[in-house]
Amino acid sequence: MSQYTLQKMQGRALSGSTLEIINTYRVREFHSRTTLNKNDPEVSTSLFFLLYSKFNHRLLAFGKLRRIPIVVQGKKEKIICISTVIAIQKGKGLGRLLMSSVKKYLLKTNKPALGFCETELLPFYKKCGFTLIEPKLNNFVYMNKRHQVIPNIVPGEVFYFSPSRSELVDLISDGKTQIGILRAE
Repeated sequence: MSQYTLQKMQGRALSGSTLEIINTYRVREFHSRTTLNKNDPEVSTSLFFLLYSKFNHRLLAFGKLRRIPIVVQGKKEKIICISTVIAIQKGKGLGRLLMSSVKKYLLKTNKPALGFCETELLPFYKKCGFTLIEPKLNNFVYMNKRHQVIPNIVPGEVFYFSPSRSELVDLISDGKTQIGILRAE
């Protein structure tokens, strides 16, 4: 990591130019139709991990942690969600280096986290030491504020990391319990 610098910062502290780079790569990687805005409460309170080159201070990889509301057995909870993970330069181990920093942070804070991704990205997260939830055991659904399932939209494949055992993580990974991700209507 001697040729790289890692910064962690709240979304509200991101510079306009950094946000512009993040948004550009979100469109390239995920075909995103939305842009992140640091005035958005979800973005402003997210914790961004930014990997820079020490030599020219160029952003090389980034990702964020944000708290998302979920419903488990009728009870509303919040869990950390890993999202927007992108290595700008591919094939150099930068994504793995970034995710190693995310895992160290989760270990230090003793917090579990989960993420959603496309099927083809699962091997990457497995290589990074995350646990994968088999597609047949994935019981995640989107729900509205009345805790009703929103049909015909699927959150994606699920991976998670938990520094210690918890009832919430057991329920998320048991393949039996429906986990609702609350979405604004």
